[in-house]
Amino acid sequence: MKRFAWFGVLCIMATTGAHCGSSNGNGTPPPDSTDAADTDASPDNGPDDTDTDTDDPPPPTVCESDNDCDDALFCNGQETCLPDHLDSSEDGCLAGIAPKGVDPNPIDCQTLSPCDENIDDFVLTNIDDGEACDDGIACTTGDVCDAFGNCTGATEDSQCDDGLFCNGIESCTALFGCVSGTSPTGTDDDPNDCLVPSTCIEATQSFDQGPAPAGTLCNDDVDCTFEDACTGAGTCGGVPNDGFCTNGQYCDGIEICDASNGCITGTTPDAPEDTDLTDCVAPTLCDEATDSFLDELVAVGTACDDGEACVENDQCDSAGTCSGTTITCDSSGDTTCSINTCDDITGTCGPVFTASATTCNDGSSNTQSDECDGNGQCGGTTIACSDATTCTPTWTPNGVNCTPTHATQGTACDNGTPGTTGQCDGQGACTSNTTLCAENQFVSANACVACTAGTTNDAGDDASGTDTACDATLCAENQFVSASVCIACPAGTTNDAGDDASGTDTTCDATLCAANEYVSANVCDACPAGTTNDAGDDASGTDTACDATLCPADEYVSANACDACPAGTTNAAGDDASGTDTTCDATGCPKTNAKIGWTTTLSTKFHDVTGNATIVDDCTIVIENFSFDGNGIDVKLYGGIDSNFEAGGFPIGPQLFNFPVGYDNVTLSFTLPANKTMDDLNSISVWCIAAGISFGDGVFIAP
Repeated sequence: MKRFAWFGVLCIMATTGAHCGSSNGNGTPPPDSTDAADTDASPDNGPDDTDTDTDDPPPPTVCESDNDCDDALFCNGQETCLPDHLDSSEDGCLAGIAPKGVDPNPIDCQTLSPCDENIDDFVLTNIDDGEACDDGIACTTGDVCDAFGNCTGATEDSQCDDGLFCNGIESCTALFGCVSGTSPTGTDDDPNDCLVPSTCIEATQSFDQGPAPAGTLCNDDVDCTFEDACTGAGTCGGVPNDGFCTNGQYCDGIEICDASNGCITGTTPDAPEDTDLTDCVAPTLCDEATDSFLDELVAVGTACDDGEACVENDQCDSAGTCSGTTITCDSSGDTTCSINTCDDITGTCGPVFTASATTCNDGSSNTQSDECDGNGQCGGTTIACSDATTCTPTWTPNGVNCTPTHATQGTACDNGTPGTTGQCDGQGACTSNTTLCAENQFVSANACVACTAGTTNDAGDDASGTDTACDATLCAENQFVSASVCIACPAGTTNDAGDDASGTDTTCDATLCAANEYVSANVCDACPAGTTNDAGDDASGTDTACDATLCPADEYVSANACDACPAGTTNAAGDDASGTDTTCDATGCPKTNAKIGWTTTLSTKFHDVTGNATIVDDCTIVIENFSFDGNGIDVKLYGGIDSNFEAGGFPIGPQLFNFPVGYDNVTLSFTLPANKTMDDLNSISVWCIAAGISFGDGVFIAP
C-alpha cells in the first residue's frame, strides 16, 4: 500500500490486480506447459491420480505476510495476506482496492485526473475557460473560470452597503469581499473659530461642532499677539508681545499688549526725585528729545531748605527764592541758671547755662543764699531746725529760719508722772492728766500693757483703775494664723474666716484651677483662644501654660477655632489654632509619583539655553533661571526617556518662540499633556521640532 498527501488530506489507497505468487490473476495456477499427456478435462490444479507425468509443478506456496502479496502497483491498491478469506487466491492473497483521489475544492476551476502510476498520485487539471464556478466571495456575481484555472466574478459594491452615513462607503474586493468604509470627517468651515466637526449625526448626515485640539493654529484678531493657538475650550488665544505696541515716544510711557484688548496706551513716566531742595527748581518737564526730565520752577509753597538751621518751614516763593520762619524756642522751662536757645548748627533748641555764682532761687524753703553752679542748677545752704517733740512734732524751714508746728490741744504726751497721762496745750507744752491706755493695750497694775499676740483691745482703758484684758483676734477670710498674727494667704491659696490668732498656727488651702484655666501670677486665668488645659493646676505654685490646639487634616484656623475646609480644598494637619488665621489650598495636581522633587540642570547646546528644572507634582515641571534667546522655528519643551526625543519624545506646553525679547533668568511652569504621566519621561529638552535637534537638555536625578 502507498500513502500520499493531497492538499493536506492523508489518503490511503490500494491497487487491484494479480495475486502474489505464481497465480494467473484469477486464483488458479497456470497450465503446466510441459504436461502434454494430461488427459483430464478439469483444470490442472495438481497431479491427478492418473497422471503419470513426473514434471507436474508442486502446489502453490501460501503467503505469510502482506509483503508476499504486494504487486508494487499504486493504482491497484494495497494487497493483503488473508489465506482464509473466500475471495483470496490459492496463495492466500486478497486483491487491493483501487485508491480514489479527493478534490480539495470541488467548486474551483480544477478537477482530478485518473490515477497516474508514474507519480503514484492524482493530478489536478484546469476545467474549460468560461465554465461557471464559485469564487467564495459573497459580493461578486457571474463567477467563471479563466484559462489559468482561476475563478473570478464581478465586484458589486452595492452588495456591501450597510445604509449608514457615519460608517462611510463600503466596497467589494475580489480578494477579501466586503471592506468597511472610512468614516467621514466633515469640513471645517472657519479654521479660526477653534471649532471643528466632531460627532457624526446619522439622522441628519452631518457633524456636531466641538473644540479644536489645544495648540491648533488660529487667529485671535489681536494685532499684538503671536503664536495664536486654540485653547482646547473652543477659543483662540495668542501670546502678548509688548514690542508690537511701542510708539517710540518716551513721554507717553510704555505701551503694553493685552491678550484680549490689544495695545494699551502707556502711562507718562514719573519724574525723578529732586535731590537739591535749595534751588526751588525740580526735574518735572518731560523732554522727548533727551528722553529725560528738565528742571523748572516748583510751585509756590513747595517745601525747600535755605541752609539756615534755626529757620523752619522753608518754602519757595514765586521768584524761586527759598525762605522760612525763625525757630522760637520754648521758654516755659527757662530758669535764671538755664535758658532754652536754638543751636545755629543743629537747628534744635537746648539749654544755655548762666555763669556760676549768679544769684537765683532754687524754690526750696529748706535752703538760703541760693546761687547758680554754672551747670544750669540753682542751690543754697540747708537751714538747721530744733528737734521735734510730742507737742511740737515738726519744725519747717521757711528760707530764713524754721517755723514750728504744734500738736493740737489734748494730744497725749508723757509728762513723767506714773499712773497719769499728759496732754499738749496746743502751744508746744505737755500738761498732766489721767493715763488712758491706747488701742491693743490693757491695764495691769496701773500700767498700760500691750495685748498678747493674737489678741486686741479698744483704746481708753484707765490705767489708774482696775486691771483689764484683751479679746482673742479672729482672722478674716483668706487669712491664716502664723506666730499669733493673722497673715494674708499666699497668692493662689484661700482660707475661711474665723481662725483664732491666739491659738496654734493654721494654713491656707491651695486653689486648683478649673478646666481650660492656667496659673498666672498665682491666679487662675482663662486659656487664650485656640488653647486648652486640663483642670487641676495649683495656683499657689509656679505659672503654667495652656496647650495649643492643633487642627487635624482638612481643617483650618478661623478666629482661633478649627473649621472644616470648604468643598474642593484641602489642608495638612497641624495648624495652630492659637495663632493667626490660616487657609485651605485648592485641590490641584496630586503628589504621588516617586519622581516628585527630582531635578536636572539644562545643558547649553544652542541659543544660550540654561535653567534648573524640578518635578513639583504629578503633572507639573518648573524651570527656574530659564534663559533662551527666543530664536528658532517651532521650539517647545519636550519630554522623553533617556534623552530619546526624536523617536519617543512628546511636547509639553506652548511654543517657546519669543524673538527678539527671549527669556532671561525667568521661572516657567509646564503642565504635562492629559495622556502623559511622569513615568513617561526621565529627561527634558528645549527641542527644535523643525530641525530635530536639542538646544539644551538634561536627565532628572533623585535628590
